[in-house]
Amino acid sequence: MKKKILHLVSSLEVGGAEKFVKNLSIEQQQQDDWVKVISFGRKHDPFQAVIEKNAVEVVNLTGNFFARSKQLIRQLKQADVIHIHSPSVIRAILPLFPFFIMKQVIYTIHGEVDPPQSLLAISHQVARLYLNNTVAVSPSAKNSVSQRYGWKSHQVGVIKNGISVGNKAKQLTKKVTLGVVSRIIPLKNIPMLFDAVLMLPTELQHNVDIQIFGDGSELDNVKVKAKQLSQQIPVSFHGNVIDENDIYNAFDVLVMCSDTEGLPMSILEAMGYGIPVISTNVGAIPQVVLAQKTGWLYPVRATAALAAILQEIINDNSIIDEFGSQAQALVKEHYDISMVYRDYNKLYLSK
Repeated sequence: MKKKILHLVSSLEVGGAEKFVKNLSIEQQQQDDWVKVISFGRKHDPFQAVIEKNAVEVVNLTGNFFARSKQLIRQLKQADVIHIHSPSVIRAILPLFPFFIMKQVIYTIHGEVDPPQSLLAISHQVARLYLNNTVAVSPSAKNSVSQRYGWKSHQVGVIKNGISVGNKAKQLTKKVTLGVVSRIIPLKNIPMLFDAVLMLPTELQHNVDIQIFGDGSELDNVKVKAKQLSQQIPVSFHGNVIDENDIYNAFDVLVMCSDTEGLPMSILEAMGYGIPVISTNVGAIPQVVLAQKTGWLYPVRATAALAAILQEIINDNSIIDEFGSQAQALVKEHYDISMVYRDYNKLYLSK
């Protein structure tokens, strides 16, 4: 028997958790489930239009605390399963926790680091009273709950992120296009890619260009550093782009320079399009970016190691298609959204 599912998100801005809610809610709609998304964000958040275009209703909570609470309680009464996707939502609903006790409540932990918020630890302790199941998107996110919330990690399961597999249209040329798809913030360490490219022999620098998708607090600084590159190495900034076809058909290889990560959705999406990944060896990334098979791994802040990988693929770019095919096969086998849908459906039906 199918249940009525209500997803709670802090917003539908561009982000990994928000994208996952988009993917899962659309898959649920296509499976003829009753599904609705409740957002604490704004009506014009980018992913809201995508979700609504796929016939999933989105309700934005508006007004002061009392007005929002009244709207939320009204929505809770309609649903059997409440699926929460954000620590800030756990904090926001703290005063309303008695209304959740009679519901089946699922909490998905999407990241390993939370922004500074008062009452975060307290709200997560109270949440133990009403949460029926808690899962993380990766083992590293699962293991972080002890330090973050004071929970025992064995109380948390793991259900991987899921994506819709795409079709790659871009054809390889002599010039290798490197892509960055990320929030532009300090821990992403994007300027290191520029430094690595500048370490290449001059004749190879002519065979590289860089496409950057995303926005964030470091955007202006990154643009300034991009201008310091030789005119032979063009860098294009696209901002937040919603259509995944427009993103993943713009480059040949995804590059991650992050100091820390869980398992970014951009890695799964790129691999789903047949694009191999060069990434720092952090978080759960080595579980999907298999060295010399679906991509390349290098140590954090190891600019010379990144440059060596770039030199390897520029000298023989046929390896890009080979690794890309293997990357797509891995994602189809383990991360297709239809598989993730089945895993969550088991939780929804467990009570």
